[in-house]
Amino acid sequence: MSETIGTTVAGIELTTNEQANPVTPSWLGEVLLIGEYWRTTGLLERLQTQVRVNRGRMGQYEVCDFVLLLLAYAVSGLDTLQSFFEQLKSVKSIVMSVWQRQHCPVASTLLPISR
Repeated sequence: MSETIGTTVAGIELTTNEQANPVTPSWLGEVLLIGEYWRTTGLLERLQTQVRVNRGRMGQYEVCDFVLLLLAYAVSGLDTLQSFFEQLKSVKSIVMSVWQRQHCPVASTLLPISR
């Protein structure tokens, strides 16, 4: 059930409803440009063929998945990975598709382990 609530005060009408209206993060365009640059210049291919790490907590993900997310986080200018992942929710498939990746690592794979 969707309910619309409207009110008029001093000639300004405010209308709200229950439908989600996600906002595109301001950093998305720059992330897509950087991702495309990496892909077209061969940096992505070099990363995929020359960098090897112990899988550990990486699971099904590749190094390039984490590099793309960390590049996006750096570009975003956000203070924490938590706030970055909150903004990433609505556009993660778009961000990952720039490198033809199907899945986005979850935040816990990037956050430090508390000991």
